[in-house]
Amino acid sequence: MPVAALVFWIIAFVVAAFGLVFALLGQNSERGYWTQRDPTGNAVHEATKLSTVARRAGHYAAGEYRAPLRIMGIGVLLVEIAIVFAVIALIITLVG
Repeated sequence: MPVAALVFWIIAFVVAAFGLVFALLGQNSERGYWTQRDPTGNAVHEATKLSTVARRAGHYAAGEYRAPLRIMGIGVLLVEIAIVFAVIALIITLVG
């Protein structure tokens, strides 16, 4: 395996790990927000779903939204960047 492919694989895994942590922490913070806003309600039901944020990740990450939504958006974007790095690493591995 070429050194370049190894570097891209490592970057992909590290960025994916950070992205997953960001997305999960953002989801947890979003539920906490709804718990504070309405203590009698169902925070899991009221919170913005991760799939909703994933569809418009760039919009949520760069827009004027609540901090948990921005954190989730950044996490989703990091995972997407990690996928790009993994594809590049796979191409380098197969070609090299």
